[in-house]
Amino acid sequence: GAFACANVLMFANVGSINVVHDVDVNAVAGSAGHNAASANAQANIFANTDIVVHGNVTVDAKAVDSHTQGTGAVANAQLIAHAGNLLSIGGDVNMLASANDHAYSANANALANASLFGQKRVLVEGDITITANAAVFGSTGNPDATGVHANAKLLVQVPSGNGTLGAVNVNAVAFGNGIASGDPIVAIGSFSFGGQNLLVEGATKVHANAAGTHDLFVNPMKAAAQISAHPIHVASFAGGISASASANGDGPGGIQALSRVIITASNDINIGDHFNVGALAHGQNAGLVEATASASLNAASAGLNAPNIDVTGSAHIHATASGTHLTGASGLNAQAKLIANGHNVFFDNVTVGASANGSAHNAFASANANLQAASDLTIHGN
Repeated sequence: GAFACANVLMFANVGSINVVHDVDVNAVAGSAGHNAASANAQANIFANTDIVVHGNVTVDAKAVDSHTQGTGAVANAQLIAHAGNLLSIGGDVNMLASANDHAYSANANALANASLFGQKRVLVEGDITITANAAVFGSTGNPDATGVHANAKLLVQVPSGNGTLGAVNVNAVAFGNGIASGDPIVAIGSFSFGGQNLLVEGATKVHANAAGTHDLFVNPMKAAAQISAHPIHVASFAGGISASASANGDGPGGIQALSRVIITASNDINIGDHFNVGALAHGQNAGLVEATASASLNAASAGLNAPNIDVTGSAHIHATASGTHLTGASGLNAQAKLIANGHNVFFDNVTVGASANGSAHNAFASANANLQAASDLTIHGN
């Protein structure tokens, strides 16, 4: 087998950390034998006061198991930056976990995780890109591989202050070919924020894709994309929001696509350019096919004021479930939902749609929009 480990640890117990250039951590493992490939790349940065990185932060882990009798591929990319006062990154944050397995009876797991904490301020001037890719290329004639997992996560916390980010891109992709009965293909992408105020200057995108071919009975085939932002006062997404989940399979197992955006604040929620939340699930010779897309814009808690909500770009919430030759009494289920509860509420255009199409015993589609304003509700277009 092959094992690669690259670790960077910076620790300032009573002071600050200042990195003039870049932080770059790379681990690459390739196995061409009967064992596994494992790559582990980690950057752990802790300071009592400030952390200032003037350049880029890059953490990459790549693992390839290229032998048909290998035992799997695991890639783990981790970034933990914890500052007692200010966390500042002058460039981009790029993280990649890539696991590729060509064994007939093994698996692939990719985890890319970034946790950014600044007690009073988090500032990332560039873009944040978190990517997890996991793929199994097993036997098409005798499916015996044991699953695929891709998980990409971004967590930003500023308990006593503000978070300012250039742009956010979170991507999780899981692909399985020749997966054994009962094993999963799962892709999960998530972005979470907690603090006083949040500003994302560029686009905020979270995507998850799960797909497979020549699989016996994948359980589940699941893609989930989630954005969860809970600033106390103001949430601003100047470059718009896009959350999408896609699941596509041709085996008899269940297929699920879930896309969800939850934003709360007590003063203002501002979304510019676009607001897209989509889920697409497709199955051939499959079991239940489910697609759920939901968005909620609301107060930070029941005891706080309802925020002003301003969505200047088009809002499009859509779910599609489709399939052919679904097994037994299996069906298609598509649900799309938009909830906006504020003081003054403005939307440019709003579209909420659900579609269930295909040859199934049962087909259900539901689309709901619940818009409430304590003062004025304005829909400028359609």
